[in-house]
Amino acid sequence: MAISASYPHHTRLLPEIPGWIAEEDTGFERHRGGGLLLLRTYRRGGMRAVVEITAGEWAESRVAQSMYLPIEQTADGATGMRCWLLRNRRANLVMHDGALDALSVTLRGGPGDLRGSVFLTIHGEGLAPDDAIGVALALDWEAITTTLAGHHPFDAARVAAATRPPPPPPSDQPRLWPMLPSLTVMERLSQLELERPPRFKIANIADLFPSDGKHCVAAMPTPILVLKEHGFAPDLIWSGFQFVSGRLRDALDLPPHTVEYGEVDTRGSADAARAADYKVLHAVHEADPVDLARMYGYEPDRDADGSLSTAWVLAHHGPHAAPRRTIWRDGFVPPAPLFRDTRGGLIATDALAERVMRAGLTDVMFQDVTSEASLHRIVTRVIADDGAG
Repeated sequence: MAISASYPHHTRLLPEIPGWIAEEDTGFERHRGGGLLLLRTYRRGGMRAVVEITAGEWAESRVAQSMYLPIEQTADGATGMRCWLLRNRRANLVMHDGALDALSVTLRGGPGDLRGSVFLTIHGEGLAPDDAIGVALALDWEAITTTLAGHHPFDAARVAAATRPPPPPPSDQPRLWPMLPSLTVMERLSQLELERPPRFKIANIADLFPSDGKHCVAAMPTPILVLKEHGFAPDLIWSGFQFVSGRLRDALDLPPHTVEYGEVDTRGSADAARAADYKVLHAVHEADPVDLARMYGYEPDRDADGSLSTAWVLAHHGPHAAPRRTIWRDGFVPPAPLFRDTRGGLIATDALAERVMRAGLTDVMFQDVTSEASLHRIVTRVIADDGAG
């Protein structure tokens, strides 16, 4: 629909710009799930500048993703990205083969303020960086943000809660441990996977992930695990699925109602991998033990189905987010000694972690995510005389 007929602010927010010809029939207002897009094209000679302004839900993930980029010069002049502050707003300039791909500016939004996001993007044909920047600076950013985000008041308390230092860990925390392959294992598998030809891969990975994202161990095709490193057969491999050795299954010693195991084809692997007797592990129980409201000072943004919104996850877990200790829910009772969290990670109880570590499986680690030290480096559980980590 044309903005001029349905959105009276169009010509004020995207006005005539001196030196450019503004096309009158390229403005649109689109509402989808509360999101908004304004669009107008400007021309000068052989150049075309397309200006897009998104707000609300349409802008949330764009703003959150832009926060991943450090504010510094990273372009090589031909292909790359420059990230800096423009009028004290975060700006990203993307170049490809010496031509401008896009200029984007976060007019409003960030941790605690994602619902009020407003995002400006300029792209087109024949544009140099200075052309795009000139068009951006010709617009009234304050009028744009006031008009498009005026219904979403800036909440200073919410922003402060999202960016304040993490609280001290409660003294009565349950003892839970994410279970992962050791760092040494992950690094070596990554190296083997990058070799050409790769010496580590899941040969039929595309067949193992159904479009609905749901996995049934009994019904899925048999994974084909290829690991061709002589003498290398870690007890836990995480590559789309969790592959566990016979040694780890013995150490876990879990009943069928808590875990299911699926067959693995290792015929194309080295002797050590074939002898490891790998199976696919599927933890039957899923639970959400993390108290995000206590960690961040407020209940996080969620989608209609109750899951965490993509924008919230990006903004609060990127490199520009304040590090946070994990806080487990008060009174949380694990549904099983080993269970899945809402993102598919494996969580073990303290007793199970102790049992595996006592079995001497050093290539399996149990990560400490609640201590002060865990804010600064990866910390793992250790065996103490009393069995505590």
